[in-house]
Amino acid sequence: MQVSDNVRFFLSRQKWLVKGCFYFCLVLTVGSLLFFRFDGAENLTKANCISIGADMVSLAICTVLLYSCKQDKDMNSGHTQIFVFLITMEACEIFTDMASWLVSGEPELIMWNKIFCVGNYVSATLLVFFFWRYVSTTLEIEGKLVSVLNWLLNILIIPDVISSCVDFFYPLHFSIDAQGIYQREPLYMLSHLYNVVAIIAGIIGFIISKASPRVKLITASFILIPVFAQLMTGYNPGITTQYSAMLVSIVLIYGVLFAEREMRLVATEKELSMATSIQSSVMPNMFPAFPERDEFDIYASMDPAKEVGGDFYDFFFVDNDHLAMVIADVSGKGIPAALFMMSAKIVINDRTMMGGTPAEILKYANNRICEKNDEGMFVTVWLGILDIRTGKLICSNAGHEFPAVCRNGKFELFNDEHGFVVGGYEDEEYTDYEIQLSPGDAVFVYTDGVPEATDAKGEMFGTDRMTESLNRHRDNSPECLLKAVKEDVKDFVKDAPQFDDLTMLTLTYKGSTARKDGYNE
Repeated sequence: MQVSDNVRFFLSRQKWLVKGCFYFCLVLTVGSLLFFRFDGAENLTKANCISIGADMVSLAICTVLLYSCKQDKDMNSGHTQIFVFLITMEACEIFTDMASWLVSGEPELIMWNKIFCVGNYVSATLLVFFFWRYVSTTLEIEGKLVSVLNWLLNILIIPDVISSCVDFFYPLHFSIDAQGIYQREPLYMLSHLYNVVAIIAGIIGFIISKASPRVKLITASFILIPVFAQLMTGYNPGITTQYSAMLVSIVLIYGVLFAEREMRLVATEKELSMATSIQSSVMPNMFPAFPERDEFDIYASMDPAKEVGGDFYDFFFVDNDHLAMVIADVSGKGIPAALFMMSAKIVINDRTMMGGTPAEILKYANNRICEKNDEGMFVTVWLGILDIRTGKLICSNAGHEFPAVCRNGKFELFNDEHGFVVGGYEDEEYTDYEIQLSPGDAVFVYTDGVPEATDAKGEMFGTDRMTESLNRHRDNSPECLLKAVKEDVKDFVKDAPQFDDLTMLTLTYKGSTARKDGYNE
């Protein structure tokens, strides 16, 4: 089943957020080098030079970390997203700190000094905000108390940012004198109020979290290391190494927690790879499928959106003269959908081999699946049974896509009657209908991943483009036809991510012929 347009829009932009943060940090790093090159260091004290040198190295490290996040296989996860914003705010804080010292002592640049200082205060608040988000996510903190803390930090960030911006017009936390020198004002400590609340929230989170002591210690380093750095420098306003100290903690978090997560991902990928192989093996994937039969040609393919998919297809002989074809689409994605798919496939396959019409088979399968469907999942199914001798195809549709039928040399959608999905409600009734195939006719069935394949602008491939593609390649073999449609879909979506499984099956009927091997004519 396809994800909603809103979800698709959100997810498609997540990777651009990560890339955008990386390029933004890269610009800050290059800008800092140019700034230092052209502004010079004549008016800087030794302490200022130490701070600026540490800031420039730290900016380069931030850029490298963001590049690593950009290459992360799981960069669209909420965990990585928050970490990316954390690094970005750290880079902003480092850059504004460095820039403020570079323009310090230059009266003609007082306005720029104020801009950089205000930017430093605002980015520091946002850094703490994202750190709390990261802590609550990493430590998996839950409960009403945490909800209250989230609400409190969300509310307090507004007056804190506003008060920082006030410094540009009125010396609330700091001032810049006529010589362009930064000075702290008596209300300077108010700028740390949000930090104090966040630290208290973090301590509460550490206490109630069930995460391992190792994870807690690494996460707490974001607070402990900067405090240690401040104590070592005697809280000297000329040395601001606490920002570099924060970065040390971020590097620790990335190096340890991300490495640990990467190990889990590798193990998961290995399991998913095995699951992919298992899923592939339960569907017919050897072609030509029936080389001894020349009455028809059949081909199918499935390209899952994830390692394992919820779509499935199947085709098999019920007896010497009747070929069953199934294509289905399970609600959801990933492992749960794959497990549900396996269950549905077995039920439909077993019942089909017992005989009966497609409608009878779907009714039985629906009742069986509804018996133990606590998760409320469902599957759309198209089932057809072809009499190879006559070309009569008896079908039934349980909420699936309209099939496309090629007769008289042209593919058109066949608007069949839809029953309800399998797994929805017990005792649903399904309807049989007939498609009479003549030699040269073909049937194309598919899942909604084909017409709903979406490009970067949010436009869908659609059934019109699908039938146009089918008709352009209608003279091809079933294998070449499916591959051509897949290429047309790929050319349409270009670099847009695949959000749904792409599954197709087509059969070309050639007609019954005399057989030397004893099959019925």
